[in-house]
Amino acid sequence: MANFDAKQIRNVVILGHQGSGKTSLAESLLFMAGGISSKGEVEKKNTVSDYLPDEQKRGGSIQTAVIPVVYKDLKVNVVDVPGNDDFIGETIGATKVVKGAILLIDATVGVQVGTIKHWNYLKRANIPTIILVNKCDKEEANFDNCLADIRAKLGSNVIPFSYPLGHGAGFDGYVDVVDLVAEKFDGKEEKPAELFEDKKAKAEELHNLILEEVAKTSDELLEKFFGGEEFSKEEIHNALREAVAKGELVPVVCGSATKNIAIKSLLSMARDFLPSPCDLAPLK
Repeated sequence: MANFDAKQIRNVVILGHQGSGKTSLAESLLFMAGGISSKGEVEKKNTVSDYLPDEQKRGGSIQTAVIPVVYKDLKVNVVDVPGNDDFIGETIGATKVVKGAILLIDATVGVQVGTIKHWNYLKRANIPTIILVNKCDKEEANFDNCLADIRAKLGSNVIPFSYPLGHGAGFDGYVDVVDLVAEKFDGKEEKPAELFEDKKAKAEELHNLILEEVAKTSDELLEKFFGGEEFSKEEIHNALREAVAKGELVPVVCGSATKNIAIKSLLSMARDFLPSPCDLAPLK
């Protein structure tokens, strides 16, 4: 394996209520980055992180697994922890050493008891977090209801960075509401797609919500916002990066670990928004 400068490394824990898809996400991240040639499945007992016989028998994680994912010039050390409360010590231990997290929420259920427990651990440890609304490909999935539930229970600083295209089995991509572009997954890659009128109004509504948050990050940007001036793409991205790293904003994205939708986007977000070891204060 190649040597990586500390700036190119992200140490990221995957958290979420039991059954939200943490192990499937770790498998998908590894697969989409080219670390494995074929994906394992929890049901088939052949995933990389659930390798112990007891884990395969239970169909769930019982210990922490660390999976190095190399994507372009980035190395993400993915820390997959059990969702079951019987192994909560694994979660507590992980949150003491990582400085980035992906919190999974099942799009068919919304915020669950385990979601809130893990969220509280992340907040206490001040760990910058990205929320993935997983399983958007399920028929019972409702992103709007799930997002409302998240913002009501986890806070108004939780902001959607993407919005789904298609519903249920027809879910095949998303609108990046930060840059107002659509991306569709063709089974291998996410490719630019047309942003149709039926999604444009919602995308612009969410984009304006992001602009309001960007304006709050500095007096200069606030003055520009109230003056009716447009922000540059660089200003938006820099402001969001700083706000997420400080824990002032928490991005929400939609996706599907089993269908590999938004996985590469999630890796890019880990690079852009989560801190590297260089960004951390010296260890006391």
